[in-house]
Amino acid sequence: MFFSKDIFILAFIVVTLFINSIYSEDITVKNEEELINALNQEKDSIIKIIGKIIITEKITVNSSNSKNNKSITVIGDISTKPSIDLTNYIIFENCLNVTIKDIILYGDLKFNNNRKISIENSVLNCTVDATSTNTNSIIEINNSNIFCKDINNSESCLKILNYHTVIHNSNIKGNIVPYKRIIGVSGNNRYLNITNSIINGNNYNQAISIEKGLINIKNSDFINCANYLENGGGGVLKAEESYVDIKNSTFSNSFSRDRGGIFFIDNCPSLDIDSIEVRNTTSTSSGYVIYINQDTEHNVEKSIIQNVYHVGSGNKNIKSVFEEGFIACVDNYATLSINNYYGQDFYGKNLSGGTFVVKHLATLYLNNIELDNIYGIGVNTLSLFLTVYFISENGPKIYIENCQVSNMENASEKPAAILIWQEKSEIHIKNIISQADGSLDINNFVVDNYFSLNVVPFIYSFSASHNSGFRSLTYSTIEITSSRFENMYFNNGLISDFENNFATYNIYSSVFSNINGVNGGILNIKTDDVISNRIAFIHSIFTNNSASNYGGIVYSTNPNISRTIFFIECTFINNTASIGSISYSLNKLSEPFFSNKNSIMKENSFATNPSYIKFTNDSLTSISVYSGEEFPGKIACSIFDDYDNIINIPDNNLNDLSTLKLENFVFFSLYQNGTNNGQIVGLANCYYWNNECSISNIKRTYKVFSKNSINIEVEIKNCNETGFINKDLYNFNIKSW
Repeated sequence: MFFSKDIFILAFIVVTLFINSIYSEDITVKNEEELINALNQEKDSIIKIIGKIIITEKITVNSSNSKNNKSITVIGDISTKPSIDLTNYIIFENCLNVTIKDIILYGDLKFNNNRKISIENSVLNCTVDATSTNTNSIIEINNSNIFCKDINNSESCLKILNYHTVIHNSNIKGNIVPYKRIIGVSGNNRYLNITNSIINGNNYNQAISIEKGLINIKNSDFINCANYLENGGGGVLKAEESYVDIKNSTFSNSFSRDRGGIFFIDNCPSLDIDSIEVRNTTSTSSGYVIYINQDTEHNVEKSIIQNVYHVGSGNKNIKSVFEEGFIACVDNYATLSINNYYGQDFYGKNLSGGTFVVKHLATLYLNNIELDNIYGIGVNTLSLFLTVYFISENGPKIYIENCQVSNMENASEKPAAILIWQEKSEIHIKNIISQADGSLDINNFVVDNYFSLNVVPFIYSFSASHNSGFRSLTYSTIEITSSRFENMYFNNGLISDFENNFATYNIYSSVFSNINGVNGGILNIKTDDVISNRIAFIHSIFTNNSASNYGGIVYSTNPNISRTIFFIECTFINNTASIGSISYSLNKLSEPFFSNKNSIMKENSFATNPSYIKFTNDSLTSISVYSGEEFPGKIACSIFDDYDNIINIPDNNLNDLSTLKLENFVFFSLYQNGTNNGQIVGLANCYYWNNECSISNIKRTYKVFSKNSINIEVEIKNCNETGFINKDLYNFNIKSW
């Protein structure tokens, strides 16, 4: 016998409808008793709630008591404002499907070993505790609002173990109990997907904790999330041994008492955060945005944060003992890449480390970073941009490319670094250069408008001593390419405190603008500096830099730098100083090498310490007088440097005497080369003023120079004794007339 295809399909539909009629039932309930009876049906049930129902009993719905795992749907009749008020809780166990739809529910929901749980178009004022041993169990929350109950006996509002979880187009708000989290997910390879949703921590609760899972967040907002646990970490997210993927989301008003104001990432094999907005995040420990740690050395699939707009790190009203990392702290063996990141308005009340902190053996990549308005205050604010701590020999690696940092203020009680503080470690920025003890390679980095209460270095690399300055480790290399340094002030220059460490500095195609100091805006080289460093500025531009005293760009009193410091084809525009708008040095031998010196030589652009004196044009150069007779004119000389520039004292407006100091005067004396046959009567000691003097020694401001005297021949003529009487008019026992 043969059946046609159409007859077979019809028979199948009839059988299917018959089976469904046996195993499903629509039930309408209006009170507690009816609801309990409906939930205990062996058949699949669609339970319609009419109006408000108050449940006083603990209810357990166990599908294992049925012949087959059943499905239960609790749905409200929206025309009757349906709600269920649980004095205790409902437990659903071993159900195939549990659906809660179109209802308001107060109380606690518990799920155990259910295959699928769906919450749709509902408002829950409750806690959810879900546990499963099934491999494919799933919870779906769609178009719902969940308000976490104010409880103390559960660590999470939604406590989920071994369920896949999907939250879509929903709002979840925390309670007012600190030390709690909203969503806690654990279980091997279980995923948590959150899309188009809002998670509100209510200023007391952490948003999410996930362990050994996969978390995907897209197009969602996290607001007012806070973690007050001392060893918790992550104001929004704590992820341990999990895959993390976050896209197109915002994070506002986040706080963590421990590490990670927003993200605490611990031993995660993959991290991918893209296109997020951050507003006002704070940690009283490490990493205001992210703290990332890897305990062991192994490759991760991905570890990246990119395309970030960030306004606000730090809170003036929060007390803390130690803070570090306005954006990130990278620890142990962790690796993190940060690309296309804009951040502004960072405030550290007890700041130790700067915007980025790298510890131990971690690796940090920074590319296209723009930061503005960074303020740090504290007892030990080490730096405002990058701080490196280290306790091993191999060292962390840091790569920096295309960065701009503007408007930094360091109010530390102790000296610190502007850009980098490095302790007992190597540092590699952008590219690893094969050197014995590491390298620093900065490409396209801009620093704009920096202020410090203390004299601080631009880069500080801790080694044997604590002298400030732009410093590096022994045999290291610092490479700076296509970068800008703007609007800064230093007492002793951007680069100072040189050591005998054979380091190399190569600075290519960079701009130094509006850098101000006392002596040498860029370089300050002292007499006792042992210069084994090689410093080369190549095709760089120096514009609008100044020194209030000497050397707008370079100040050097060291006699051995012409073969170690080089300016190769550099451009100098509108640099100023009282003496030496480009360079002031002890003499020409203590001056750096300038490849295009002839073309940049202008009035007062190069100057040295006084080198010699000579008579002025209107000075007496030979004198013939009788004993006791006044000289017939003045004896005057001027001081000149190695470039035949006349030394001007005072070097500012002659009418502004209030700015002059005694230490800036050059004193001189007139003396004779023997006292047996003559004496000088009158004023023989004076000071250099208005470019004239007769000089024998230099006081304080200038170094003593060898050609510091000149001779004048004086003839004492014999008197015509006819009609005259020789007398000792001045009691020197020398005759005069």
